[in-house]
Amino acid sequence: MPSLALAGHRGGPEDRTGGDFFPVYTTVSSALSHADPHLVEVGKAYGLRGVALLTRIQLPSAAPAVVAGLRLGLAQGWLFLVAAELIASSMGLGFLLIDSQNTGRTDILLLSILLLALLGKTADALLGLAERRLPGGHG
Repeated sequence: MPSLALAGHRGGPEDRTGGDFFPVYTTVSSALSHADPHLVEVGKAYGLRGVALLTRIQLPSAAPAVVAGLRLGLAQGWLFLVAAELIASSMGLGFLLIDSQNTGRTDILLLSILLLALLGKTADALLGLAERRLPGGHG
């Protein structure tokens, strides 16, 4: 959590909470609440209730929005991770950025920026690949 990073806390990934949760939560809850009412009605006509209705009708119809929310959360997570490392860290790519700026090592600075971009794009591409494998996925 960035506030813990400001306080000098150097916890692991299990201590990180916050900013990447809310895009996923709001997207999933919005997608579930905007599920096609005709599909829900058909599911109820076939006797689906509760968890069965959720897993067989609502979640599959919300899957593209869920993956979009995961992609937003992934981007937010990267932003918070790098920001926390920039503010209060003694290791990581964010620290490497600040350290190379302070020491005038432009080569390391550019390499760390390139590495951050490559890691972010790779993670996004993997989620995009998973999105295409979903039923009703794009592409």
